[in-house]
Amino acid sequence: MRERDRLATVKRRLHDRLLQRIDANGLAAARPVDRRLLVREQALAILREEGHLLPQGDLAKVVNDVSDRVVGLGPIEALLRDPEVSEVMVNGPDDVFVEANVSEYRHALPIGQGLCAASLG
Repeated sequence: MRERDRLATVKRRLHDRLLQRIDANGLAAARPVDRRLLVREQALAILREEGHLLPQGDLAKVVNDVSDRVVGLGPIEALLRDPEVSEVMVNGPDDVFVEANVSEYRHALPIGQGLCAASLG
């Protein structure tokens, strides 16, 4: 199995386990900074329990990507944190426009139907 596929599998499994383990009501009641910390702590605990040994860079990427998906806006979180990005427009699951450094471009992000429904609803 290729490394990228292996990491994608680890992310999916970790996401599923986090959703089973974390109390959604308790998470919603927590302060935003505490939510992210709780999710990261639980994610690291799950990875340890399952015996995943990942290089530090991969570990950080997996935990950050999954915590962005659980308590943030998934793949657009990185865009929102980027100081060069001034605007992100989500028009659909495969239709995202990004304005950065006064130039606008289409960005192909696999954000999924759930995020679009949540942002439009």
